Amino acid sequence: MRAVETQAWVFDVAGGAQSDLAILTPPSDQYFSIVAATVDAANSNSVDVAVKIGFATTTLPTVTPNSATGAPGIFFLHNGIAKGGGWSQPGNGAVGAVGQPIRITYSIPTGGSICVIISFQRGFPNA
Repeated sequence: MRAVETQAWVFDVAGGAQSDLAILTPPSDQYFSIVAATVDAANSNSVDVAVKIGFATTTLPTVTPNSATGAPGIFFLHNGIAKGGGWSQPGNGAVGAVGQPIRITYSIPTGGSICVIISFQRGFPNA
């Protein structure tokens, strides 16, 4: 069994909204498996913050409301984390392709920030 690694980021209002930001990129001969993701919103935020985390080579897929077609590669999706609140998505099974980054898209955390914590494992396709 591979070791679980954890990384944390803080994104604040100064950084603005981000779309498809690569936050973890494996080497070209490895892939990542997300074990868990947590996003907390600062109590100082004056708006709810939408967050989407998943695997994508360049762009996270759009999630279409009321559609029977899912959005592949999305592991974490919340339309508005309230100030002082948070959301965790546990589970093992979200596996990216070899060399495929974990990306995040989020709205502006006006007045504050969000804290993102991702636990993941590295995989080696021919190991």
